[in-house]
Amino acid sequence: LRTPHNCYQWGLSGQMKKQGDEDVRKLKQEEALEREKVNRSLLDAAKKGTVEEVKRLLQHPLVDPSLAVEDDLWGGKTSLRQATLFGHVEVVRVLLEDGRADPAANGSIALRWGARGGRLELVLLFLQDGRANPADLDNE
Repeated sequence: LRTPHNCYQWGLSGQMKKQGDEDVRKLKQEEALEREKVNRSLLDAAKKGTVEEVKRLLQHPLVDPSLAVEDDLWGGKTSLRQATLFGHVEVVRVLLEDGRADPAANGSIALRWGARGGRLELVLLFLQDGRANPADLDNE
């Protein structure tokens, strides 16, 4: 039976559910913004070669070192690719040891850029890691 009391409860719970959905949506948006911020910070730290900052950011629960933060012609800027491009050996080492950065991404482009730049130490790091495929370099 619907009584005024039951109708009031039904309306209140529907209103509470709507508010709850809005709260969840807002939290998801805030998390997405935080995720973008921390991953962009990791990209910047890798580009600058600040090893301690990279290590600190890798501890953040929302960081994803394999994430391509900005799209470009080569599949997007990743922290590993930026560190390789700018020759930051220790940052590359830290990212590879962390295990979440993917050196095989986009046809092993980080390895390719290390080889093109004549950065033997970086190339050796990628080969020792074993996930990048040197055969991908034959495509160019």
